[in-house]
Amino acid sequence: MSAEELKALAHEFIDAFNQHNVEAIRRLISDEYVQHSPGVPPSRDAFFTFLEASYQAFPDGRFEINDMIAEGDKVLLRWTFYGTHTGRWLNRQDPPTGRTISFSGMDLYRYNDRPQLAEAWFVADMLGLMRQLGRIPSGL
Repeated sequence: MSAEELKALAHEFIDAFNQHNVEAIRRLISDEYVQHSPGVPPSRDAFFTFLEASYQAFPDGRFEINDMIAEGDKVLLRWTFYGTHTGRWLNRQDPPTGRTISFSGMDLYRYNDRPQLAEAWFVADMLGLMRQLGRIPSGL
């Protein structure tokens, strides 16, 4: 695949996330998908559990792509996430805050020849998110 085709696939994935189109995401992700993300098991099923938890906690949540680079079978994205914390997140007992948040991160996607997302690495500013939610005091 060309770099432009890979970028189009990554845009399609982010657009499906932003539209809460889980069926489209299921088509875009390989059955053998592996996720490399702190605190999330590497399986496809775990990804969808995390996805649903994100939708519950931030129902208006959306990614904005700031930069995208593609080479070989990989796409690197730098993004900003925006949303309002109106639901529980990841089975935490902490109540929703109602706060509007934004935080940044980077994803590296590897595509197979089907073409589907086969592997992904997610890195996000979780400390910044927890500070915005009031879970960790500023200045630490």
